Amino acid sequence: MRLSKQMQLAVALLSATRTAAGSLPIESRHAELCTEKEKPPLLCYEAPGHAPQDVAVTDIAKAAAYLRSLRGGIVDYAVLMSTTDAPNCTEWTLYAVNTVSVLIKHIDSSVNSQVVVKDIATTIDGGYNATEEQKREAIIGCGKNGGEAGVKIDLSNPAYNYPKYHEKGLTPNGVLVRVVANTNKSIAGELAL
Repeated sequence: MRLSKQMQLAVALLSATRTAAGSLPIESRHAELCTEKEKPPLLCYEAPGHAPQDVAVTDIAKAAAYLRSLRGGIVDYAVLMSTTDAPNCTEWTLYAVNTVSVLIKHIDSSVNSQVVVKDIATTIDGGYNATEEQKREAIIGCGKNGGEAGVKIDLSNPAYNYPKYHEKGLTPNGVLVRVVANTNKSIAGELAL
């Protein structure tokens, strides 16, 4: 997988990278401001306060399944949003497939956030073999409206316990996942890394 230097979206294997078949880099950095409404709890995009996205629930599931499948050997891929590369609530397109774009947003510009991509997938769909209750508590529970939530962190994942993770002052907090309509169909099925 080739990283875009301009984006500085670091896919950390904590040692190595790999090429993902069929994936192409996309320049997809968005500068936006955080709002009071952007907080870690689940928020579904429902009228009147938010614009429903009209996404296909099957595409939400596909996006989560693809992100969950990304691994670099024995270590899960992770996404780094640092104070210098993702300041002021910067938002990036992480993945797009058919009707869905998965965006990640750095909502705490005071910390260097690094989250495992598998945790992003769980935030989207509730987890591998999720129960109906877990799905309702995940973004997929918002149905075709789409939504957002803070990344649900699995602190038992070894990626969060590497000595270098702590030495670099990284935290799994401060990242919001958004599922919105894919308005650029030319990027369908591409990983934005």
